[in-house]
Amino acid sequence: MKAENKKFRTIHLSLGAIGIIFHYVPTLAIIKIVLAMISGAGTSCSFWFMQRLVDAVSRKILNGGTIEYIISAGIGFLIAMLIPIICSSYVDGMIQIEMERKIGDKLSEDVIRKFMRIPYANFESMEFQDTLIQMSRSPDRMILKLFQNTIIAMRYFMILAGLTGIFLKAGVGIAVSFSVLFAPLIWLNFKTADMMNEIYKEQTIDQRKRDYLEQLLTEKDSLLELKIFGAVRFLEKKRKALVKEVLNRRIRVKVKAHNYYLIGNFLTFVWLCSILVFLCMSALEGSITLGVFAAVLTAMGEALDDSEALYMTLQKMRWGTNVVSHFLRFMRLEEEHDPPKSKEINGDNCIRFENVSFTYPGSEHCILKNVSFEIKGGEHIALVGVNGAGKSTIIKLLCRLYRPQSGRIVVNGIDLQEFSQEQLQKLFSVVFQDYNRFYLTLRENVAAGALERKEDDESVRKALRMAGIENEKLLMELDLPLGKLEEQGIELSGGQWQRIAIARAYFTDSEFVILDEPTSALDPIAENAMYENIASILTQKSCIFISHRLASAKMADRILVLSKGQIQEEGSHAELMERGGIYADMYRMQSSWYENHGSERECDEENRKYI
Repeated sequence: MKAENKKFRTIHLSLGAIGIIFHYVPTLAIIKIVLAMISGAGTSCSFWFMQRLVDAVSRKILNGGTIEYIISAGIGFLIAMLIPIICSSYVDGMIQIEMERKIGDKLSEDVIRKFMRIPYANFESMEFQDTLIQMSRSPDRMILKLFQNTIIAMRYFMILAGLTGIFLKAGVGIAVSFSVLFAPLIWLNFKTADMMNEIYKEQTIDQRKRDYLEQLLTEKDSLLELKIFGAVRFLEKKRKALVKEVLNRRIRVKVKAHNYYLIGNFLTFVWLCSILVFLCMSALEGSITLGVFAAVLTAMGEALDDSEALYMTLQKMRWGTNVVSHFLRFMRLEEEHDPPKSKEINGDNCIRFENVSFTYPGSEHCILKNVSFEIKGGEHIALVGVNGAGKSTIIKLLCRLYRPQSGRIVVNGIDLQEFSQEQLQKLFSVVFQDYNRFYLTLRENVAAGALERKEDDESVRKALRMAGIENEKLLMELDLPLGKLEEQGIELSGGQWQRIAIARAYFTDSEFVILDEPTSALDPIAENAMYENIASILTQKSCIFISHRLASAKMADRILVLSKGQIQEEGSHAELMERGGIYADMYRMQSSWYENHGSERECDEENRKYI
């Protein structure tokens, strides 16, 4: 029953691929199918004309038949032979190129649009990881390939049906025996395909591990660190062991699969011997003509070749259905619908958390429990606490990457969920600790949050200077490409990339600036200077920042201390130190590390307890 379900699944998803192609290029899809059918019909008809041609020639030799019949049969044979060549080479090739172009544009656009609309939780869900990975690897190519293989399979079925008609000319037994042979051969090939598909599916995680190890061993940053620590050989050994294990398992399955091939080859050999003997006896007895003998004998070879090609095509279809399955699942994912633009945001730029609780999807641990606090307009707030206390979660909830399970977040008296995406972008500028490095021009990197002002050179340079970029080459050459995608591109240090991310937040004219540990690549002195710069620049804006170096929190108007999913302490640095609670203990412990070791690098491990 399970095997039958898999066969029906292949048929269902193959039809799904046809449906997808018809959705994007209906006219080209119809032309493609018609060409395949004409090509299949031409191949089948060539054997009918072959039989007529041989019979006409033999009659001419023996009985003095007419030359006109020979010519007409010969012309029909040539036309039937040329039709598949014309259809499958020139015309079909041109159609294929046009389909690839149009589907590549339209389907990719829909996939990208879908990525933009699905909830952020899907990106962190293990359940959807394979689907998201498949959708990021040009799914249009695989879907088009499955469509192509489905059409090819239809063509082969049509040819084999026509060849069965040829076999009927020599006797019903040949046609029936071929049909009887064809069914188990299809089953055997499906069986081998199932075995290979299953092993590939089982090894998905191992394949991801291998890809990750190869990425570590080939990318510049990771390879540099591995060389310094002498871990290259260790990881290469680990990669080789993983590859060896994967290949050994595949080889064992392939050896088992080849047993089914041997059974199929034996059945084919028996069928060939039987039919050859039958044809020779029938020809000698005169029950079939020389034309039928020649046509059936040639058709047998064609039938076996096309059957083998059909088996391979069906296997490719089985493998290709995986991408279609992921595509259909991906396109069915629930989308976040952007609410209509709320009334104009007027007020004192106040943020209020009201009994907010949140648990990450798939987790039972409540990361925030009835959290309530208020941030007043123009106030600078620092969030501190141990790992997992919920600091970054608060930021993600503010950016509406997640929605609280209970409670609500209010901005200027309006529920955060009521804001449109456009309004949300104007509310918050964010620098995450895992900021991205965009291999675009320097100008485009800085202006990514306000592209309508990207040609304002002075504003771009001002943002760069505010973030501590003093390199004159960077300040003067705003159209300089960053990264190594282009020949003239330049690579930046981690600290420079981080400053550009901060400049991007400066450049965006938003009401709130959120800094989720944005200065981790800077030394303590540079970080302190950065936060002093932030404090002086953002005097009229609200600012929320997270830093694992608690000395920076001293500059905040108010510090919120998170512990066990709740706000345990709240106040200025002086107030919290005087209180002698959680914050004071963390601050003194970190300060003692700096005093005793005097090095950020040595203290970093201890500091990051408070990220």
